[in-house]
Amino acid sequence: GSTPQEHALGAMVTTCEELRVLRPEVEGCRNDRAAWIPAAAGFEERVPLQGIVDLFSTDFDESSGGFGDPVLQLEVSEDDLSRVPVPAWQDTDPAPTLFIPRALVTEEQFWQFGDVSARVNAGPRPDFPAELQAAGIDAHIGWTAEDFAPYQATIDTIRLLNLVVLAVGLGAFLLGMADLAMGRRQEHARLRLLGTPVGVLRRAHWLEVALPLVVGGGAALGIGHLVAVAFVDTGNRGMEPGMVTHLGAESLTGPVLAVAGGAVVIALLTSIGIGAPLRPDHIRRA
Repeated sequence: GSTPQEHALGAMVTTCEELRVLRPEVEGCRNDRAAWIPAAAGFEERVPLQGIVDLFSTDFDESSGGFGDPVLQLEVSEDDLSRVPVPAWQDTDPAPTLFIPRALVTEEQFWQFGDVSARVNAGPRPDFPAELQAAGIDAHIGWTAEDFAPYQATIDTIRLLNLVVLAVGLGAFLLGMADLAMGRRQEHARLRLLGTPVGVLRRAHWLEVALPLVVGGGAALGIGHLVAVAFVDTGNRGMEPGMVTHLGAESLTGPVLAVAGGAVVIALLTSIGIGAPLRPDHIRRA
């Protein structure tokens, strides 16, 4: 072991799953052994300790001039974790850090370390500070709900416009298909008199309605996504690799579900009268 004054290197008590979120550049993590996370390139690294390492509380004892007795003693592996290069601004901890699996620390030992802090990663949203407070987390994020308000208003406006355009398009198609279905009642009556099953007429109608919506909606969504990707790529020009953003295909999930749901609803509504009993006037005209 050694005294904390000789090295004063930090330790991170967490799990491999959480470490992948906090430090995505670190690889080779295992939940059954403690290991050092090497320093970033260009950082003056002191040789980390191997073997038995003493872990002290962060509460400094002014009377003794030290940190008191160690809270925990762990055997640290000789094999350090590996890390991939990341931009300097994105490196959350460039100094050597000891990774300690949470499973190796008891609840009592964990709270004896003193200054225990946690990092919460989440997407920006106006109600996030309130969510943290409701969960009993006293957090400092540097952003307020007012800071997010203009961005949230822009996002909500774009989503509303998308819904309006989608609703107008599907509504126009519904009116057209309803008018077509009314005009085909005589044709359906003639086919039924010839022995055509009602199920065949319904399936043909569903195919006639759904196919244009799926093909046309898919083409519109694909073209719109390509335009959005081109817009994002234009904004990425001249940016550092670590600051480049990407528009993933997951952004199409909502519109695709809306188009598919609209196609089903329109096909269902316009096929209601296909299996209705034949009236005498339909038979006479057939």
